[in-house]
Amino acid sequence: MSAPQSTNSGKTTLLEAIYLLSRHNDFDGLVEVIRRRGKVPRDRIDPEWLLEQMAGEVRVQGEFDGEPTSVSARAYDEVDPTLDRSRYLQSVEIASAYGRVKPRWTSRPMSGLTPKA
Repeated sequence: MSAPQSTNSGKTTLLEAIYLLSRHNDFDGLVEVIRRRGKVPRDRIDPEWLLEQMAGEVRVQGEFDGEPTSVSARAYDEVDPTLDRSRYLQSVEIASAYGRVKPRWTSRPMSGLTPKA
């Protein structure tokens, strides 16, 4: 495979998509892509800023070893009546698939907290 050589042709975006696809549903992989673009400090992420960056669902898919492979990330409002909403912002879900294996990971970033990246 040969990547285009011109400026603003999507070379970095393609490489980031491949990286995320290889990391499956690893939240640290998503944070690392954001970090490499110089958008956040090395050790802290503002949860509100992160959710602002996640407009809609992001999905990367391909094929590996003849198996369909994908990873997606989305922010959404969880409908759980037992959820303490005093600092709840939204939920973040990262889902991956490789053949029949389809793990999901969910996090609930809260306002007023700045978790380590």
